[in-house]
Amino acid sequence: MSSIELAGLSRRIRSVRRSLRIQLDESQGSWSGLSASCVRQALLVYLWSQAKTSHHALDAAATYLARAAPLVIVQVAVSAKDAFDALFAATSAALMARLSTDPPASELYRACDFIIQYLLHDWVRSQNVEYGVAPTRQQLVRQALLFVPDGLPEAVENRLCLPFYGGPPSQRAYLRRFRKAWNGRIGTLPVTASLPIHVLQEKAYSFYRWANCIPPDNILVNMDECSLAVHVEGCRGTVLRSVRGAVRASLSTQRSRMTLLASVSTDFGFNAILPQVIIANKTQFPIKFMKFLDPAITDRLKIWRGATAWNTAAFMCSYLRLLHENWQSYCPEKPLTLLFDCAACHLHSTVRSLAKTLGLQVLVVPAGATGTLQPLDAYIFRTLRCEIRRQWTQTKSEAAEGVVSREAWLRVMATAVETVLSHRDWQRAFEGTGVTKQQNCISSHALKALQWDECPKIPAGRPSVGQASCIFPSRGAGSGNIEAWVKECAGDVLQAELAELKQRRQELREAFKANKAHMKAAQKRKAKLVKAARQLSVSDLQNLLGSMTAERTE
Repeated sequence: MSSIELAGLSRRIRSVRRSLRIQLDESQGSWSGLSASCVRQALLVYLWSQAKTSHHALDAAATYLARAAPLVIVQVAVSAKDAFDALFAATSAALMARLSTDPPASELYRACDFIIQYLLHDWVRSQNVEYGVAPTRQQLVRQALLFVPDGLPEAVENRLCLPFYGGPPSQRAYLRRFRKAWNGRIGTLPVTASLPIHVLQEKAYSFYRWANCIPPDNILVNMDECSLAVHVEGCRGTVLRSVRGAVRASLSTQRSRMTLLASVSTDFGFNAILPQVIIANKTQFPIKFMKFLDPAITDRLKIWRGATAWNTAAFMCSYLRLLHENWQSYCPEKPLTLLFDCAACHLHSTVRSLAKTLGLQVLVVPAGATGTLQPLDAYIFRTLRCEIRRQWTQTKSEAAEGVVSREAWLRVMATAVETVLSHRDWQRAFEGTGVTKQQNCISSHALKALQWDECPKIPAGRPSVGQASCIFPSRGAGSGNIEAWVKECAGDVLQAELAELKQRRQELREAFKANKAHMKAAQKRKAKLVKAARQLSVSDLQNLLGSMTAERTE
């Protein structure tokens, strides 16, 4: 056969195949408005996804149908799975046989490409939610190659694998299309508390019971530590591409940190005189520098020097004395309640005893829940850091050669603290976290973090001993004083439980004495019976045994 005749025969074969395909399309054609190509690709997704994930084959096909023809699914008013079930039932055996043995290459490629993306999306979601991992390009490429269906024609398989074997540019282009199609982005996952949600809910419930015991006319003060960097980072602004600018700072300056003891109150007037303290080590602020420091700074911001820039129990005691001094000068007739977290320096025995001596009530935020239940963490520190960056950028732009001196840095901190903490009313922060108003004004952010549709009804009275125990850390620094803090939290409830336990112990003792007397009486009766049995003769014992046997027989 000549080449011309062979070419003509090939054309006739292609023409016959085309006519058969048209006939099949006309017979099976569209289903409820779907095009024949869409129907075939949905069936191919179902057939070829069974090799990789048999239990997800129906989900994959239904997802393809919903994404390829969403309007048709809406018109028929059924779910995507029901629509595919009806489509599969209406498909003829001839079409299924053809798709299984000789599927169109282009449609098979599109169906398998969807299968890879569907499985890749499912895997990424699992990594994000269950493992807390945002997969990299290399991980995605490696996993996508594992999702390529087996048994594909060589041409289709090579076309599917081409973006993954083509190098980083083609991989990035493929993943860019994948993220666009499946609502993904390049980013980082937020860091959240590692507490299980039921533990977080239990801690919040116990904390709210404790907070509701505080009279509404009390002045509530929230104190917490905030780390301050000497070299403020994260300042965003305009940068020209035509120049090469840089922020000049030594390594020691970049690493240098201090601690701010920040305080806010439910009483706006008391905010202005609350102690705001910066803790620094002795090398950061030498004595010579402190002697010539502008008094306008120290009037607004207290500066304490120590061996470390971290807060300690000794610094906490100094803070309590300063807070008590300001309270007595402002409104001593109103009780004061201090709210802080479970840091080890806060729970020290000296801090607890000094607070009791000064007449300060204490409310402790549960460990691991400060981002939701503490006003400073939930509302205020973000605003304070933004104000610090704004003030620092303005000061740096006006300083000689852009160098911010230590005194200028302190002036920035004093201005930011005064603006954000002292001259603002933060009553809404206490209400939003549920600390005040009996949780009637709790924010949607707190409810979302606690996964509550609405705040449950908190009963009156202090938390039980078990509920109070879950507020405090069970181990680590400061855990040795937990028993005393639990007594402080449970209060009258603890005394009632102790009285109940003592009464129960007394009842058990009396029952034990009665049981012991009963046992002694039984032993005496047994001894009498044994003594009487020994005095009986052999014939009497035989008669007694015979009568007992006769009674059993009857």
